Amino acid sequence: NVLIKMADPVFLGYHAGSKAEISLKVVKKRHAEEKVGIVGYIDGRLHIAEYSELSQEDMYARNGNGMLKYNAGSIGVHMIHIDFLEKVYRMENSLPYHVAFKKVSCLNEKGDMVNPEKNNAVKFESFIFDILRYVKQGVVMEVLREEEFSPVKNSEGDDSPATAKRDIVNLFGRWLRNTGISIPTDPQGNGFSFPGTKYTSPEVFSRLEIPYTMNSWKGIDIRDEWNLEDKKYNFISQILERRYVNAHNKNLFFSILNAGNFHNPKVCSHGAGFKVSELNDQEFHLAGRTLKTHALYAQKNTEGFLLIYWICIDKGIVDWTKQKIKELYFSLFNKNRVGFMIRLAIPSTEDTLEDALALAQEFVHDLYRGLTPKDADYIFGSKK
Repeated sequence: NVLIKMADPVFLGYHAGSKAEISLKVVKKRHAEEKVGIVGYIDGRLHIAEYSELSQEDMYARNGNGMLKYNAGSIGVHMIHIDFLEKVYRMENSLPYHVAFKKVSCLNEKGDMVNPEKNNAVKFESFIFDILRYVKQGVVMEVLREEEFSPVKNSEGDDSPATAKRDIVNLFGRWLRNTGISIPTDPQGNGFSFPGTKYTSPEVFSRLEIPYTMNSWKGIDIRDEWNLEDKKYNFISQILERRYVNAHNKNLFFSILNAGNFHNPKVCSHGAGFKVSELNDQEFHLAGRTLKTHALYAQKNTEGFLLIYWICIDKGIVDWTKQKIKELYFSLFNKNRVGFMIRLAIPSTEDTLEDALALAQEFVHDLYRGLTPKDADYIFGSKK
């Protein structure tokens, strides 16, 4: 149930205020045959009847106002006092068995595996809600289905991942509308959905002129070493990936990612099997700009790298928090913005980190001097 309210304070309040032994939430049934347990009273005691145990007559029975007579569907949310549970635990045979007909894979007389298309087994089940028959003080709280109940029971159709996604998006949409934010809907009245990408920068990316030669640096493309068909790179729209070597045969890897959203290099490096340590942020003082970047040291076996990275959105350098806020804002209002992640990966050991930092300073300054002012704004942010 993707809409469940964890530790709902209103529910807690009714339970505590009523000194209830057990409390539960219900919703109005969607239709007579909806497969949910029915909450009601039997001989003056609370009870939940399994949908499979209702007769056809009871299932379709209606009151004088036309509403279903047995309409309180359990959503499986219970609050139980510990003292009451201990009392029930001390009882013998407190939970009866229920019969359920199921499809169960089995071996036939030849020893072959059979996956039945129809129910072929009888399953005996006991349910926690059967302790309701022992309750002297209970609370039944009806809640709105659209606010608190969207189960996933099927692969498609009703109560499927698709309907759960729709319902949680609609819930978020109502929250936003209640604050005065206008949210678009589809022809069926369902709320907004996030666009596939938050930053769309292909035109700018294709026009960037990143020089292959800068002072003593010479670069070669190594983009083909990325398998962008791999699902784990679905978030990447475009990438520039080069290896640069200077006159002293010192090399580093330079990347620009144009992505639908950005993944933290710390998380990605961990996922690739590297042990990652966070280093102090680094500053690069360029003519008229102060570039603040993040730094990590990543190591796997004998391989180690100093990672320097920063994010530039709409010609402004942002940290992770600002980036996520901007990403959410752009998504909510379906606005497209230019966003790049820039990264340096410099082969290093923990003992040579200072040398690697010096190499990063040298490269960034040479790169800055090699760019046009317009491209420098997209990579390093506008001058302030």
